[in-house]
Amino acid sequence: MKTCTNKNCKQVNPQSLDRFSKISSARGNGFNSWCKNCTCDANKKRYHANPKKFIEQNKAVKARNPDKYKDLRLRRKFNISLAHYTFLLINQGHVCMLCQQPETVRDSKSDKLKDLAVDHCHTTKKVRGLLCQSCNMAFGLIKENANTARRIYKYAKHHELNPEPI
Repeated sequence: MKTCTNKNCKQVNPQSLDRFSKISSARGNGFNSWCKNCTCDANKKRYHANPKKFIEQNKAVKARNPDKYKDLRLRRKFNISLAHYTFLLINQGHVCMLCQQPETVRDSKSDKLKDLAVDHCHTTKKVRGLLCQSCNMAFGLIKENANTARRIYKYAKHHELNPEPI
C-alpha cells in the first residue's frame, strides 16, 4: 500500500500500487510518489500552460530513448515487448510473412523505412506475425476473411492463365 505525496491529493487513505506509475530509477520503492491521477493532472496543467514547449520536451525525451518508447507502444497496442517483436523479425528473416519482401514504405516525415506492422487477430488480440504496410492494409481491407482471400487467389490465377476479359 502507498499514499500519494501530492499535498492537493484528495486520496487520504492508502492506495494500492496499481494506482502509481512504475519508475525506472533505483530510488525509493520503484513507484512514482504521486498517484496516476495527480501526475496526469499536473501534466495537463503543464501542457495547457505552454503546449509547444511540452510537445518539444516530449519529442526530445522520445528521441533520446526510441527503443523504450517503441517497447511501450508495442506493449500497449499488442501486448508484446520490443524483444518479442525483434524475435519475430529475425525469425521471419526481416521480410513480410505474406509477400516475403522487405518493407519498402517510407515514413513521410523522417523518410526512414517503416517497421513491419504487427499483424494480430482483432477478436482474440493474438499476434500472428509481421507484415509489410501493403499486405497489412490489403489483409485489413478484406476484413481478414479467408473466403475472400481464396476468391482473390482464384480470380488472380484465372486471369494469369486467361488474360482476356471474361
